[in-house]
Amino acid sequence: MKYDVIIIGSGIGSLTCASILTSLNKNVLVLEKEKLLGGCMQPIVNENWNWSLGMQYILGYGEKSIYNILLQILTDNGVALSKLDTEFQFIEFYKPSENKHSLTKIFFSYPIITDTKLMRERLIKDFPEEKRKIKKYYSYLNRINCKIFLIPLAKIFPISIAKNVFSLIMKVFFPIMSISLSPLDKISITDVIEKKLKITNEQLKYIIYSYWHLIGMQIDKAPFLYWAISVKMLEGGIYFPNGGAKSIANAYIKTIKKQGGTIKNLSEVKNIIIEENTATGVELNDNNNTKYYAKKIISGAGIAETITNMIPIEQRNPQIKIIENIALNQDAPSRSALILRTALEGDLSKFNIKKATYKYVIGDASQMIGDPTEDGWLPPAITYIFLSIYDDSHTNKLINSVDILQFTKYSYFEKYEPATKLPADIENRITETLLEKFNEFFPGIINHVNREHSILTTPLSVKQKTSHFQGSVDGLDMEKASNMSLQPHTGIKNLYFTGQDMFSQGITVFDGVLTSLAIEGVFKVAFNMYKKWRKVKCFFKK
Repeated sequence: MKYDVIIIGSGIGSLTCASILTSLNKNVLVLEKEKLLGGCMQPIVNENWNWSLGMQYILGYGEKSIYNILLQILTDNGVALSKLDTEFQFIEFYKPSENKHSLTKIFFSYPIITDTKLMRERLIKDFPEEKRKIKKYYSYLNRINCKIFLIPLAKIFPISIAKNVFSLIMKVFFPIMSISLSPLDKISITDVIEKKLKITNEQLKYIIYSYWHLIGMQIDKAPFLYWAISVKMLEGGIYFPNGGAKSIANAYIKTIKKQGGTIKNLSEVKNIIIEENTATGVELNDNNNTKYYAKKIISGAGIAETITNMIPIEQRNPQIKIIENIALNQDAPSRSALILRTALEGDLSKFNIKKATYKYVIGDASQMIGDPTEDGWLPPAITYIFLSIYDDSHTNKLINSVDILQFTKYSYFEKYEPATKLPADIENRITETLLEKFNEFFPGIINHVNREHSILTTPLSVKQKTSHFQGSVDGLDMEKASNMSLQPHTGIKNLYFTGQDMFSQGITVFDGVLTSLAIEGVFKVAFNMYKKWRKVKCFFKK
């Protein structure tokens, strides 16, 4: 049987493409190598506790935000969201110690507020001597974000055209800022804060730089253009899907199947079949070398992963080789992560835990300094994420699932390849270190930890589970957003990319929408989605 479209992978980018294309009456086949569908939305289940593979919360999904409207259109209003508190993060800041294995006395603590207007007012109140600079900083954020939707639209064009379109957008729509901060997509947040605004207050800089986790890059390399996007996304609020990330995947799957799409799990693609620079099908990695054919092939498995693992060397044309070089070298994968999926039992009310994240930071945590596999390792920035407390549908208050998250570098773990697990003694040592710091932040909470049902996820297991290059949790770093070579068009006819290597990272529909626009055209996709919006009336959902 020949399909209209074959989609490799079942992450949110792939599922978004499948939902849009099946709604356009395309015969779509989605192939997923894992047993469970949903990519990083896959659930991790252990007895009474469950976590998601790669989601702690989602940004900017307020009721009337474009992200939520698109999500509800694509899932037939199938996703219910719980909102975190406006003060969504409480951070304790520490200065680096001469003894790298211990914390100094706390420097100060501060709440991070989702509403940027309220956050600005709070900062001005607490740092009155920096009032003018704080206002200027937020002015930059606002001026970028009122026009930011134009930037990804350049990527719906073939690469040669996209580069000129992007350059035109930057010159026409950001003329004043491009003169004062030029170039917006290259200048870093540290350049803006320390060279342009000349903010000198150390505490204020610590607070501003604490947002680095939203963009996933070292602060001295994080482009201000995409820093601004990430920070402003907080304005739409922080949300958690009721039932966990799997509820988003399940809603997509239900809609895709209802619209006539086919989804097959345990179907790993070995090769993309290419004939005369035209993609015609895929070959599976099974005993029968099963082949499926289609008019168009979309890969949501990651750009580097797709080229390296699925496109035969002899079929890699000059453009594919350029894209491969960028994906593997110029835009190196961003951070990986250690996550202790922690099982808690008993009444936690005495800890007064809010619908927020809790965090401690030592110095510039974005550098991710320190090898977790070494004895005496001190985590530079741990975030405590109370998934079940965020979830309004979670009813058993005596059973709670928590992520203890530490971003780290894959290079610390390379020496253990090709293993997918750390040696037991090292894994136990990391686990105990993370739990020790957890108990320091919430004294006595260690008594509620069920060690038997807690699970440590390492960069090795992230790589094994997701196939992401170097165990990246975000795909390529955010410089991908302004690199017009990293886009849906591959240079091979009828072969397209989707997923978080396109433009933005995390649980976002945007990358799948971008690929669908590139394939079917803006008018056709937009008109169809407008019709669906009228049908589900998600904009008016209460």
